Amino acid sequence: MSVIVGVLLICGFGTADDLAYQASTIRALEKEGQLPQALAVLSHLVADLQQRDPANELLPEAFDRKGSIEADMGRYREAEQDYVKAIGLWKNLHKSASAAFATELNNLSSLYSVTGRLRQAETLRRESLALRLELLGPDSLEVALSYSNLAVDLFRQGQYRESVELCHKALAIWSTSDSERNRSDLAYHTLASIELKSGDFPSALAHALAAVAQYRTNQNSTASTMATYQDTVALAREANGDLTGSAQDFASAIAHLEISEHKQPSLSHIGLLIDYAKLLTRQKHAREAKRLLREAQSEATAIAQANQWQHAVDVTALLARKQR
Repeated sequence: MSVIVGVLLICGFGTADDLAYQASTIRALEKEGQLPQALAVLSHLVADLQQRDPANELLPEAFDRKGSIEADMGRYREAEQDYVKAIGLWKNLHKSASAAFATELNNLSSLYSVTGRLRQAETLRRESLALRLELLGPDSLEVALSYSNLAVDLFRQGQYRESVELCHKALAIWSTSDSERNRSDLAYHTLASIELKSGDFPSALAHALAAVAQYRTNQNSTASTMATYQDTVALAREANGDLTGSAQDFASAIAHLEISEHKQPSLSHIGLLIDYAKLLTRQKHAREAKRLLREAQSEATAIAQANQWQHAVDVTALLARKQR
């Protein structure tokens, strides 16, 4: 957001104090989980830019940030629209061969991934990866990020072999990076997920714990990602026979997610509820399991209605798959 402040000042968008206050307000609101309020402040900045200087390079960056907040809120349809606007603006600025454009492609592909459009996500991931390799070189941290993101989409499509290869490529790059920019948690989590599928449960638990440990060092960590990682740890503990530890992990992750994000419906929360319900059913706690499944279905319905889910994930099918 400091970049936004700097450009706005050059263009005459308010005083330094005003803009610094808005930027710090957005950061504080996001950190506190007050995403609607953060979105309102950012939307005001976007509207100013559109009115006063629609050709400014800051505008696609602002749309990108706006899309990211909307995605965190579960407003995927609006987030997609803002990412697409940002991509169009980068093209109009003749920046479609830039690192910023590669990042924009990656962000839109992440949205496609979370909403189940894996083929579209994979296509954009590969385009972003090729551009980053060309512009930044094979040892770039952004290339490692592209490897890891593509590995997730390939894993979810059952392409485990290439996914594992990409994870190891990413880890090789991150092994030489400083701690602040190290996102090896992404690769560790994907490896853990693959190992759960293949039956290598001890390795799955080790990699799941490594993902959590690394992500805790991330200054921009989010409750939804941490909950997803803790979900995998809980599943790995369960697979290794530690049902008590698994139940504790599930309960802790759900409580943390609900407090941090003010019980906003999210796919992360839905997944946690369903996985925990499965474990409770296994432990003969049928009543509590049914309550969690009802809550998951209610949240899934709310998300589906809010986003219309056209050409996206079938939430009912998601519930059915998770319960098997």
